[in-house]
Amino acid sequence: MAAMLLTACEKGLDEGIADVAPAGQVMNSVLQVRTRSGGSAGEEATVAYPIAVYVFAGEECKAVQTIGDEGQTLNIGLTEGTYSVYAVGGASSSDYVLPTTDDAAATSAIALREGHSHGDLMTAQATATLTDGGTNTVRCPLLSTFVNPVHEMAK
Repeated sequence: MAAMLLTACEKGLDEGIADVAPAGQVMNSVLQVRTRSGGSAGEEATVAYPIAVYVFAGEECKAVQTIGDEGQTLNIGLTEGTYSVYAVGGASSSDYVLPTTDDAAATSAIALREGHSHGDLMTAQATATLTDGGTNTVRCPLLSTFVNPVHEMAK
């Protein structure tokens, strides 16, 4: 299991967003997720794409989405509340077995598909609080947590 990094959030407002949640609550708040690599200014590492993003309210996974490249920002419609955001970079569904919205937990593991090789994996974690009708932007600096497994380096 990879360690996660807690990051700060910045808040802005966005108008005109309204969907209805299953429990009748209005999904008129937006969680905007952006990523960048962790590192000092001018020394940022390359980010491993795609990035699987998991959003939890308590123990319940509310959304799973993918950031395909550095130009993409996710906008996830949610109800007002506090959310935990986990990002796993470099874990494509073609190479790894990834949890779905139905079976994801904050402690879920990912598994390498048979016949595939490990690549660089990067992780990040953040907490965001959404207000009714607002947008909260979360920037998750990804840190490399797994580079070339020992069994491959020994070959």
